[in-house]
Amino acid sequence: MELETGMGVEVNTNCIKPALSLLWGDEENMLTVAKILYRSPREVPLALEGEQNWAVQTFLTFLQQEAPQKPKDNLRRWEVVTSAITRTIIQAESNSSSLLLSLMVTLFPALYVADPKLAETLCQALVMLYHKEAFFLSPKPQVYWLEWTFRHALLTQHPQDLTVLWQLLDADDPIAREAARCALQWLRAVHATTHLLFGLYYVKNHALRMNVVSMLEEIAEPQVLMALARLHRETAETDWPLSRRIARAVHIIAQQNATPNPLTLLRPADPPDSFADLLHPAISGTDGGKEASRTELLRSAIEPSGNEKTP
Repeated sequence: MELETGMGVEVNTNCIKPALSLLWGDEENMLTVAKILYRSPREVPLALEGEQNWAVQTFLTFLQQEAPQKPKDNLRRWEVVTSAITRTIIQAESNSSSLLLSLMVTLFPALYVADPKLAETLCQALVMLYHKEAFFLSPKPQVYWLEWTFRHALLTQHPQDLTVLWQLLDADDPIAREAARCALQWLRAVHATTHLLFGLYYVKNHALRMNVVSMLEEIAEPQVLMALARLHRETAETDWPLSRRIARAVHIIAQQNATPNPLTLLRPADPPDSFADLLHPAISGTDGGKEASRTELLRSAIEPSGNEKTP
């Protein structure tokens, strides 16, 4: 059984739902599906076999605790699976020996599973890491790949499920606000325009909305033009500075995605090797004079002629 997950593309959650029924029944099938959920993406070069085995066993334990027998309803099966995934993430937070690696492995299902509870758990795990200063005290390769996993996991979640992220940007806890700002930069890095547009409509903070507009302008994807133009009209009377900033962003995005003018003159494909011929004197064929040498260049205007006497 194999499930392909392209990291640069949003994966449809329905692709793994048919396999969830195999989590109840034959032990071999249970292990196979669980290992698929927690397999390492092909982009991640780290050796994570120990952490993956721990995550698989922890996930199956929570799964059996919540539903020892196979639920008859597909929706109930999905709820049990996502609950076991989130509980495994929370359990990894108490693993002090290899916190970053254990947590990173427990986030692998979020690369292709979208769920509101899972999205909220992602944000809470990020705040926990900032409180423990894990990003500043861990080896750089581990930090890099954990951030990579977080970025793509957030991208997989539905924009409306990440409302907790936008709420954290206005939280009383300064560490939580810093963690949320970091997640916002990750969304910009993966060009999550749909998530940023949702946040632009959801939040009411003027400075934050201006920041989101700047991010959309930097990404410069033409798909956001219609939504920005509509928001420009809606904010013309309520928030004129924001409306004017959106108008500027629309202009810049449209300009960057404009097709080149077909009438633009281009340089010749094969320019002449040398322009020395342009300096040759004109050849007169009517006055009987001798033709000038083809290799003799025109004399400088300030150079004295041969008839003038030098002092």
